[in-house]
Amino acid sequence: MIKPIACFAVFACILIQMGLPWTHTAFGREPYVITGEWNHFPFTFTDEEGRVNGILVDIWRLWSEKNGIPIEYQTSCSIEAYHKVLKGDADIIGGMIPFDDYNDLFDFSIPILNLDYFIFYRKDLKGVEKLSDLTPFRIGVVEGGHAEIFLRRQSAALDLAAFSSMKALIGSAFNGDLLVFIGSTQETLFHLGATGEGWRFKMSETPLISLQLCAAVKKGRHNHLGMINKGFASISKREIDSIEKRWSGNAIGHQIPWPLLSFGAMLIAGAATAVFLWFWNYQLKNKVSLATADLQIKHQQLEQSESALRKSEEKYKALYAESKRAEDLYRSLLDSSADAIVIYNLDGYPTFVNPSFTRIFGWKLEDVENRRIPFVPVEEIKKTESIIESILNHETPHHGFETKRFTKDGRIVDVSVSTSCCHDHEGNTTGLLAVIRDISETKKLEARLRQAQKMEAIGTLAGGVAHDFNNILSAVMGYTELALRNTQSDDQAYPYLQQISKACDRAADLVRQILSFSRQGEIEPQPIKISPIVKEALKLIRASLPSTVEIQTCFNDQKSTVNADPTQIHQVLMNLCTNAHHALRDTGGVLKVGLDVAEFTGEEPFLLHSNIEAESFVKLTVSDTGPGMDKNTLERIFDPYFTTKAKSEGTGLGLAVVQGIVAAHGGALTVSSRINKGTTFSVFLPRIDESESETVEMFEEKALGGHERILFVDDEESIVEIGQEILSYLGYEVTTVTKSPTALKMVEESPERFDLVISDMTMPHLTGYQLAEKILEIRPDIPIVICTGYSDAIDSEAAIKLGVQELLMKPVNFNVLAQKIRKYLNENKSAV
Repeated sequence: MIKPIACFAVFACILIQMGLPWTHTAFGREPYVITGEWNHFPFTFTDEEGRVNGILVDIWRLWSEKNGIPIEYQTSCSIEAYHKVLKGDADIIGGMIPFDDYNDLFDFSIPILNLDYFIFYRKDLKGVEKLSDLTPFRIGVVEGGHAEIFLRRQSAALDLAAFSSMKALIGSAFNGDLLVFIGSTQETLFHLGATGEGWRFKMSETPLISLQLCAAVKKGRHNHLGMINKGFASISKREIDSIEKRWSGNAIGHQIPWPLLSFGAMLIAGAATAVFLWFWNYQLKNKVSLATADLQIKHQQLEQSESALRKSEEKYKALYAESKRAEDLYRSLLDSSADAIVIYNLDGYPTFVNPSFTRIFGWKLEDVENRRIPFVPVEEIKKTESIIESILNHETPHHGFETKRFTKDGRIVDVSVSTSCCHDHEGNTTGLLAVIRDISETKKLEARLRQAQKMEAIGTLAGGVAHDFNNILSAVMGYTELALRNTQSDDQAYPYLQQISKACDRAADLVRQILSFSRQGEIEPQPIKISPIVKEALKLIRASLPSTVEIQTCFNDQKSTVNADPTQIHQVLMNLCTNAHHALRDTGGVLKVGLDVAEFTGEEPFLLHSNIEAESFVKLTVSDTGPGMDKNTLERIFDPYFTTKAKSEGTGLGLAVVQGIVAAHGGALTVSSRINKGTTFSVFLPRIDESESETVEMFEEKALGGHERILFVDDEESIVEIGQEILSYLGYEVTTVTKSPTALKMVEESPERFDLVISDMTMPHLTGYQLAEKILEIRPDIPIVICTGYSDAIDSEAAIKLGVQELLMKPVNFNVLAQKIRKYLNENKSAV
């Protein structure tokens, strides 16, 4: 009777050892698929015979037995396990720590197993019981494990030694390299028990970290969760402790040294073996031969398995080396990129940022890990979320969308963002990769280009308008001056004519400002001293200032020379002083004008300047104590037609003209202003080494006339008529022609007929330049004056080289024209 019972017991033990495979079908339904990490000793692992074992596996088998529900336990990496449950390829994650990051994906059961991390230390040490006691030691942790993450967050001063596994960590501790390490009780005791040397170490009285393992199901599967919780409620703590002890044991503390324990175990085992052999001797005799044969077969199979394992190990080592090289290459590419690169997980949290991201935006990975990067402005959030949603839904990369981002210090940066999905080795989407390019400088260059194009368009428009407008204005101005000269001052029409003349002057000045602003006006630079021009301009401006405005001057330099057009320098000063006058007219105050020598250091906050080559400058300063300007106004004051004055008081071109004149002279312009503190403009003009220079005086002489013969050529009838009237009024014998070929023919037929030629520049058939060239071929000594509303085909220098005496800009003042004619006629007579 004993023999059948014993056989049945042996058979039952074999079934239990094999993991009870019959349980998969005995319950009459498909088993629940439970998944967990592979080779995570002693919780879940696959043994040499391919069977899944471990603490969690035994707990789930107990759960299956108590609830009559079949299970199938599979192992994989943790990420793959998560994906299996989310995709429905598995029902339950066997053991998982319920961190908040996973609450949106999974529902968790009641705790299955406590996961406590203790401090383990050499038996001869004392007082290593809490976090503060760890500071003097080098502390062993498993790389990437919960202990390492916890300690790095607690203190950056701890000396942590990270190992690839608990087995490697304990090996280092046995060699004496580590005195202290951190680990969970189950895993640590399992590996210490495997060595038999656990008696050399102590464990802290209380855990350093306390966590709990729970089962996890896909979010919303409440029926699964209720069934799981009901099953675990039926399992007692004693049963759980029994399973833990079966795998982990108690291989630590005050134990008997392993050699002695081994010897005692050997004695007991020997005695038990002797009894067992005595009892079963008669049964084993006839089975020895069969067992020996079976062992030989297994030995051969083991050798074959070891050979296959060695080949597989070599293959995986080669694959790992190749993977490591590829990882190093990709890391190098990401780190060397000039563009910022950031990788996000599906929750929108960054998992990687490269050095360029830190350089541009200021954040390091530890600053933003496990939280969203706070660098999307409110107005850009909706557009950004829409693009991300489109990428995730359609997995189509989005290239180069322009937006704005905050830096860590609060600056706003213009950026171009290219975004695409990241995938794992199975092709599953794991997050987003964003390449962010700083385009702030590009935006600035584009703005400058647009401004330059606007300037060019205005300049082209100015040139086209100036010619026609000046022809019209010449007629109006000429007839007005003639009317004034033929009208008594007490005549009722005289003041009206004066107003017309003033309006013409304003119109002519407006055209000159437009041409100066577009840098197309005539510049006639010559060595001059600025101080006389400044003094003369101040005489003019003083008469228009109210008594509440005081003018103060500070001329520290009155002898320095610059190469400049005196008329334009006069215009610069008048424009700046006029602006100061408008700032002070309501409140009164002080207008200060200064001259000084300034050395260029490269540190001046130049607002507008050309390529500065000189090192020494004459500095002209105009400041007022008026209300000042805010930042927005200050940024726009040089824009054409921008003005804070009433429409009847300004054109908005004054400062734009100043800018154009200063830039044309190779100078620089600065401005500073504070609310209720006033405004200061500083003009820097390159200083030249000129010991003597003639100062240009602003004067007006009485119109002079004569009796010489003048040929007047212009294609505009109105200009010809007013030219006839003015020159006849001055006493000259005038011949007027509206066609330049006719004028040339008259000179060809009678070269000595005329004493001086006045010609328009822009005419059909022959331009003024071409007409002058052909006339001078016939008669080189005849004086020629060319008048033009605007032309980019010739300037004063080119005209003089040709032999033309002067290039006058329309509309020409009556007195100026009379003086020029008389001057060149007299010079020609002297030469003869």
